[in-house]
Amino acid sequence: MFPSEENYLRAKRSGVLNADMFATLYHCSPDKVRFFECDNARAFKFSIPRVIFQGDLGDADLHGGQQFVPLTEIEIP
Repeated sequence: MFPSEENYLRAKRSGVLNADMFATLYHCSPDKVRFFECDNARAFKFSIPRVIFQGDLGDADLHGGQQFVPLTEIEIP
């Protein structure tokens, strides 16, 4: 989510945030990525299938709370 319409539109117009970029960051196939531009929320949403079902034995991140970290390295021109 972006704090202002100006920042959101800058990111959107840059084209940096897209399904291919997300697939690269999270080591998955681009055809598995669901990408949404949510203009009314000034946000982008990416979704990929979980390797392990939520709450199943071996699930180390029950709510996906630590999955944002690779996104912090993205630069918007």
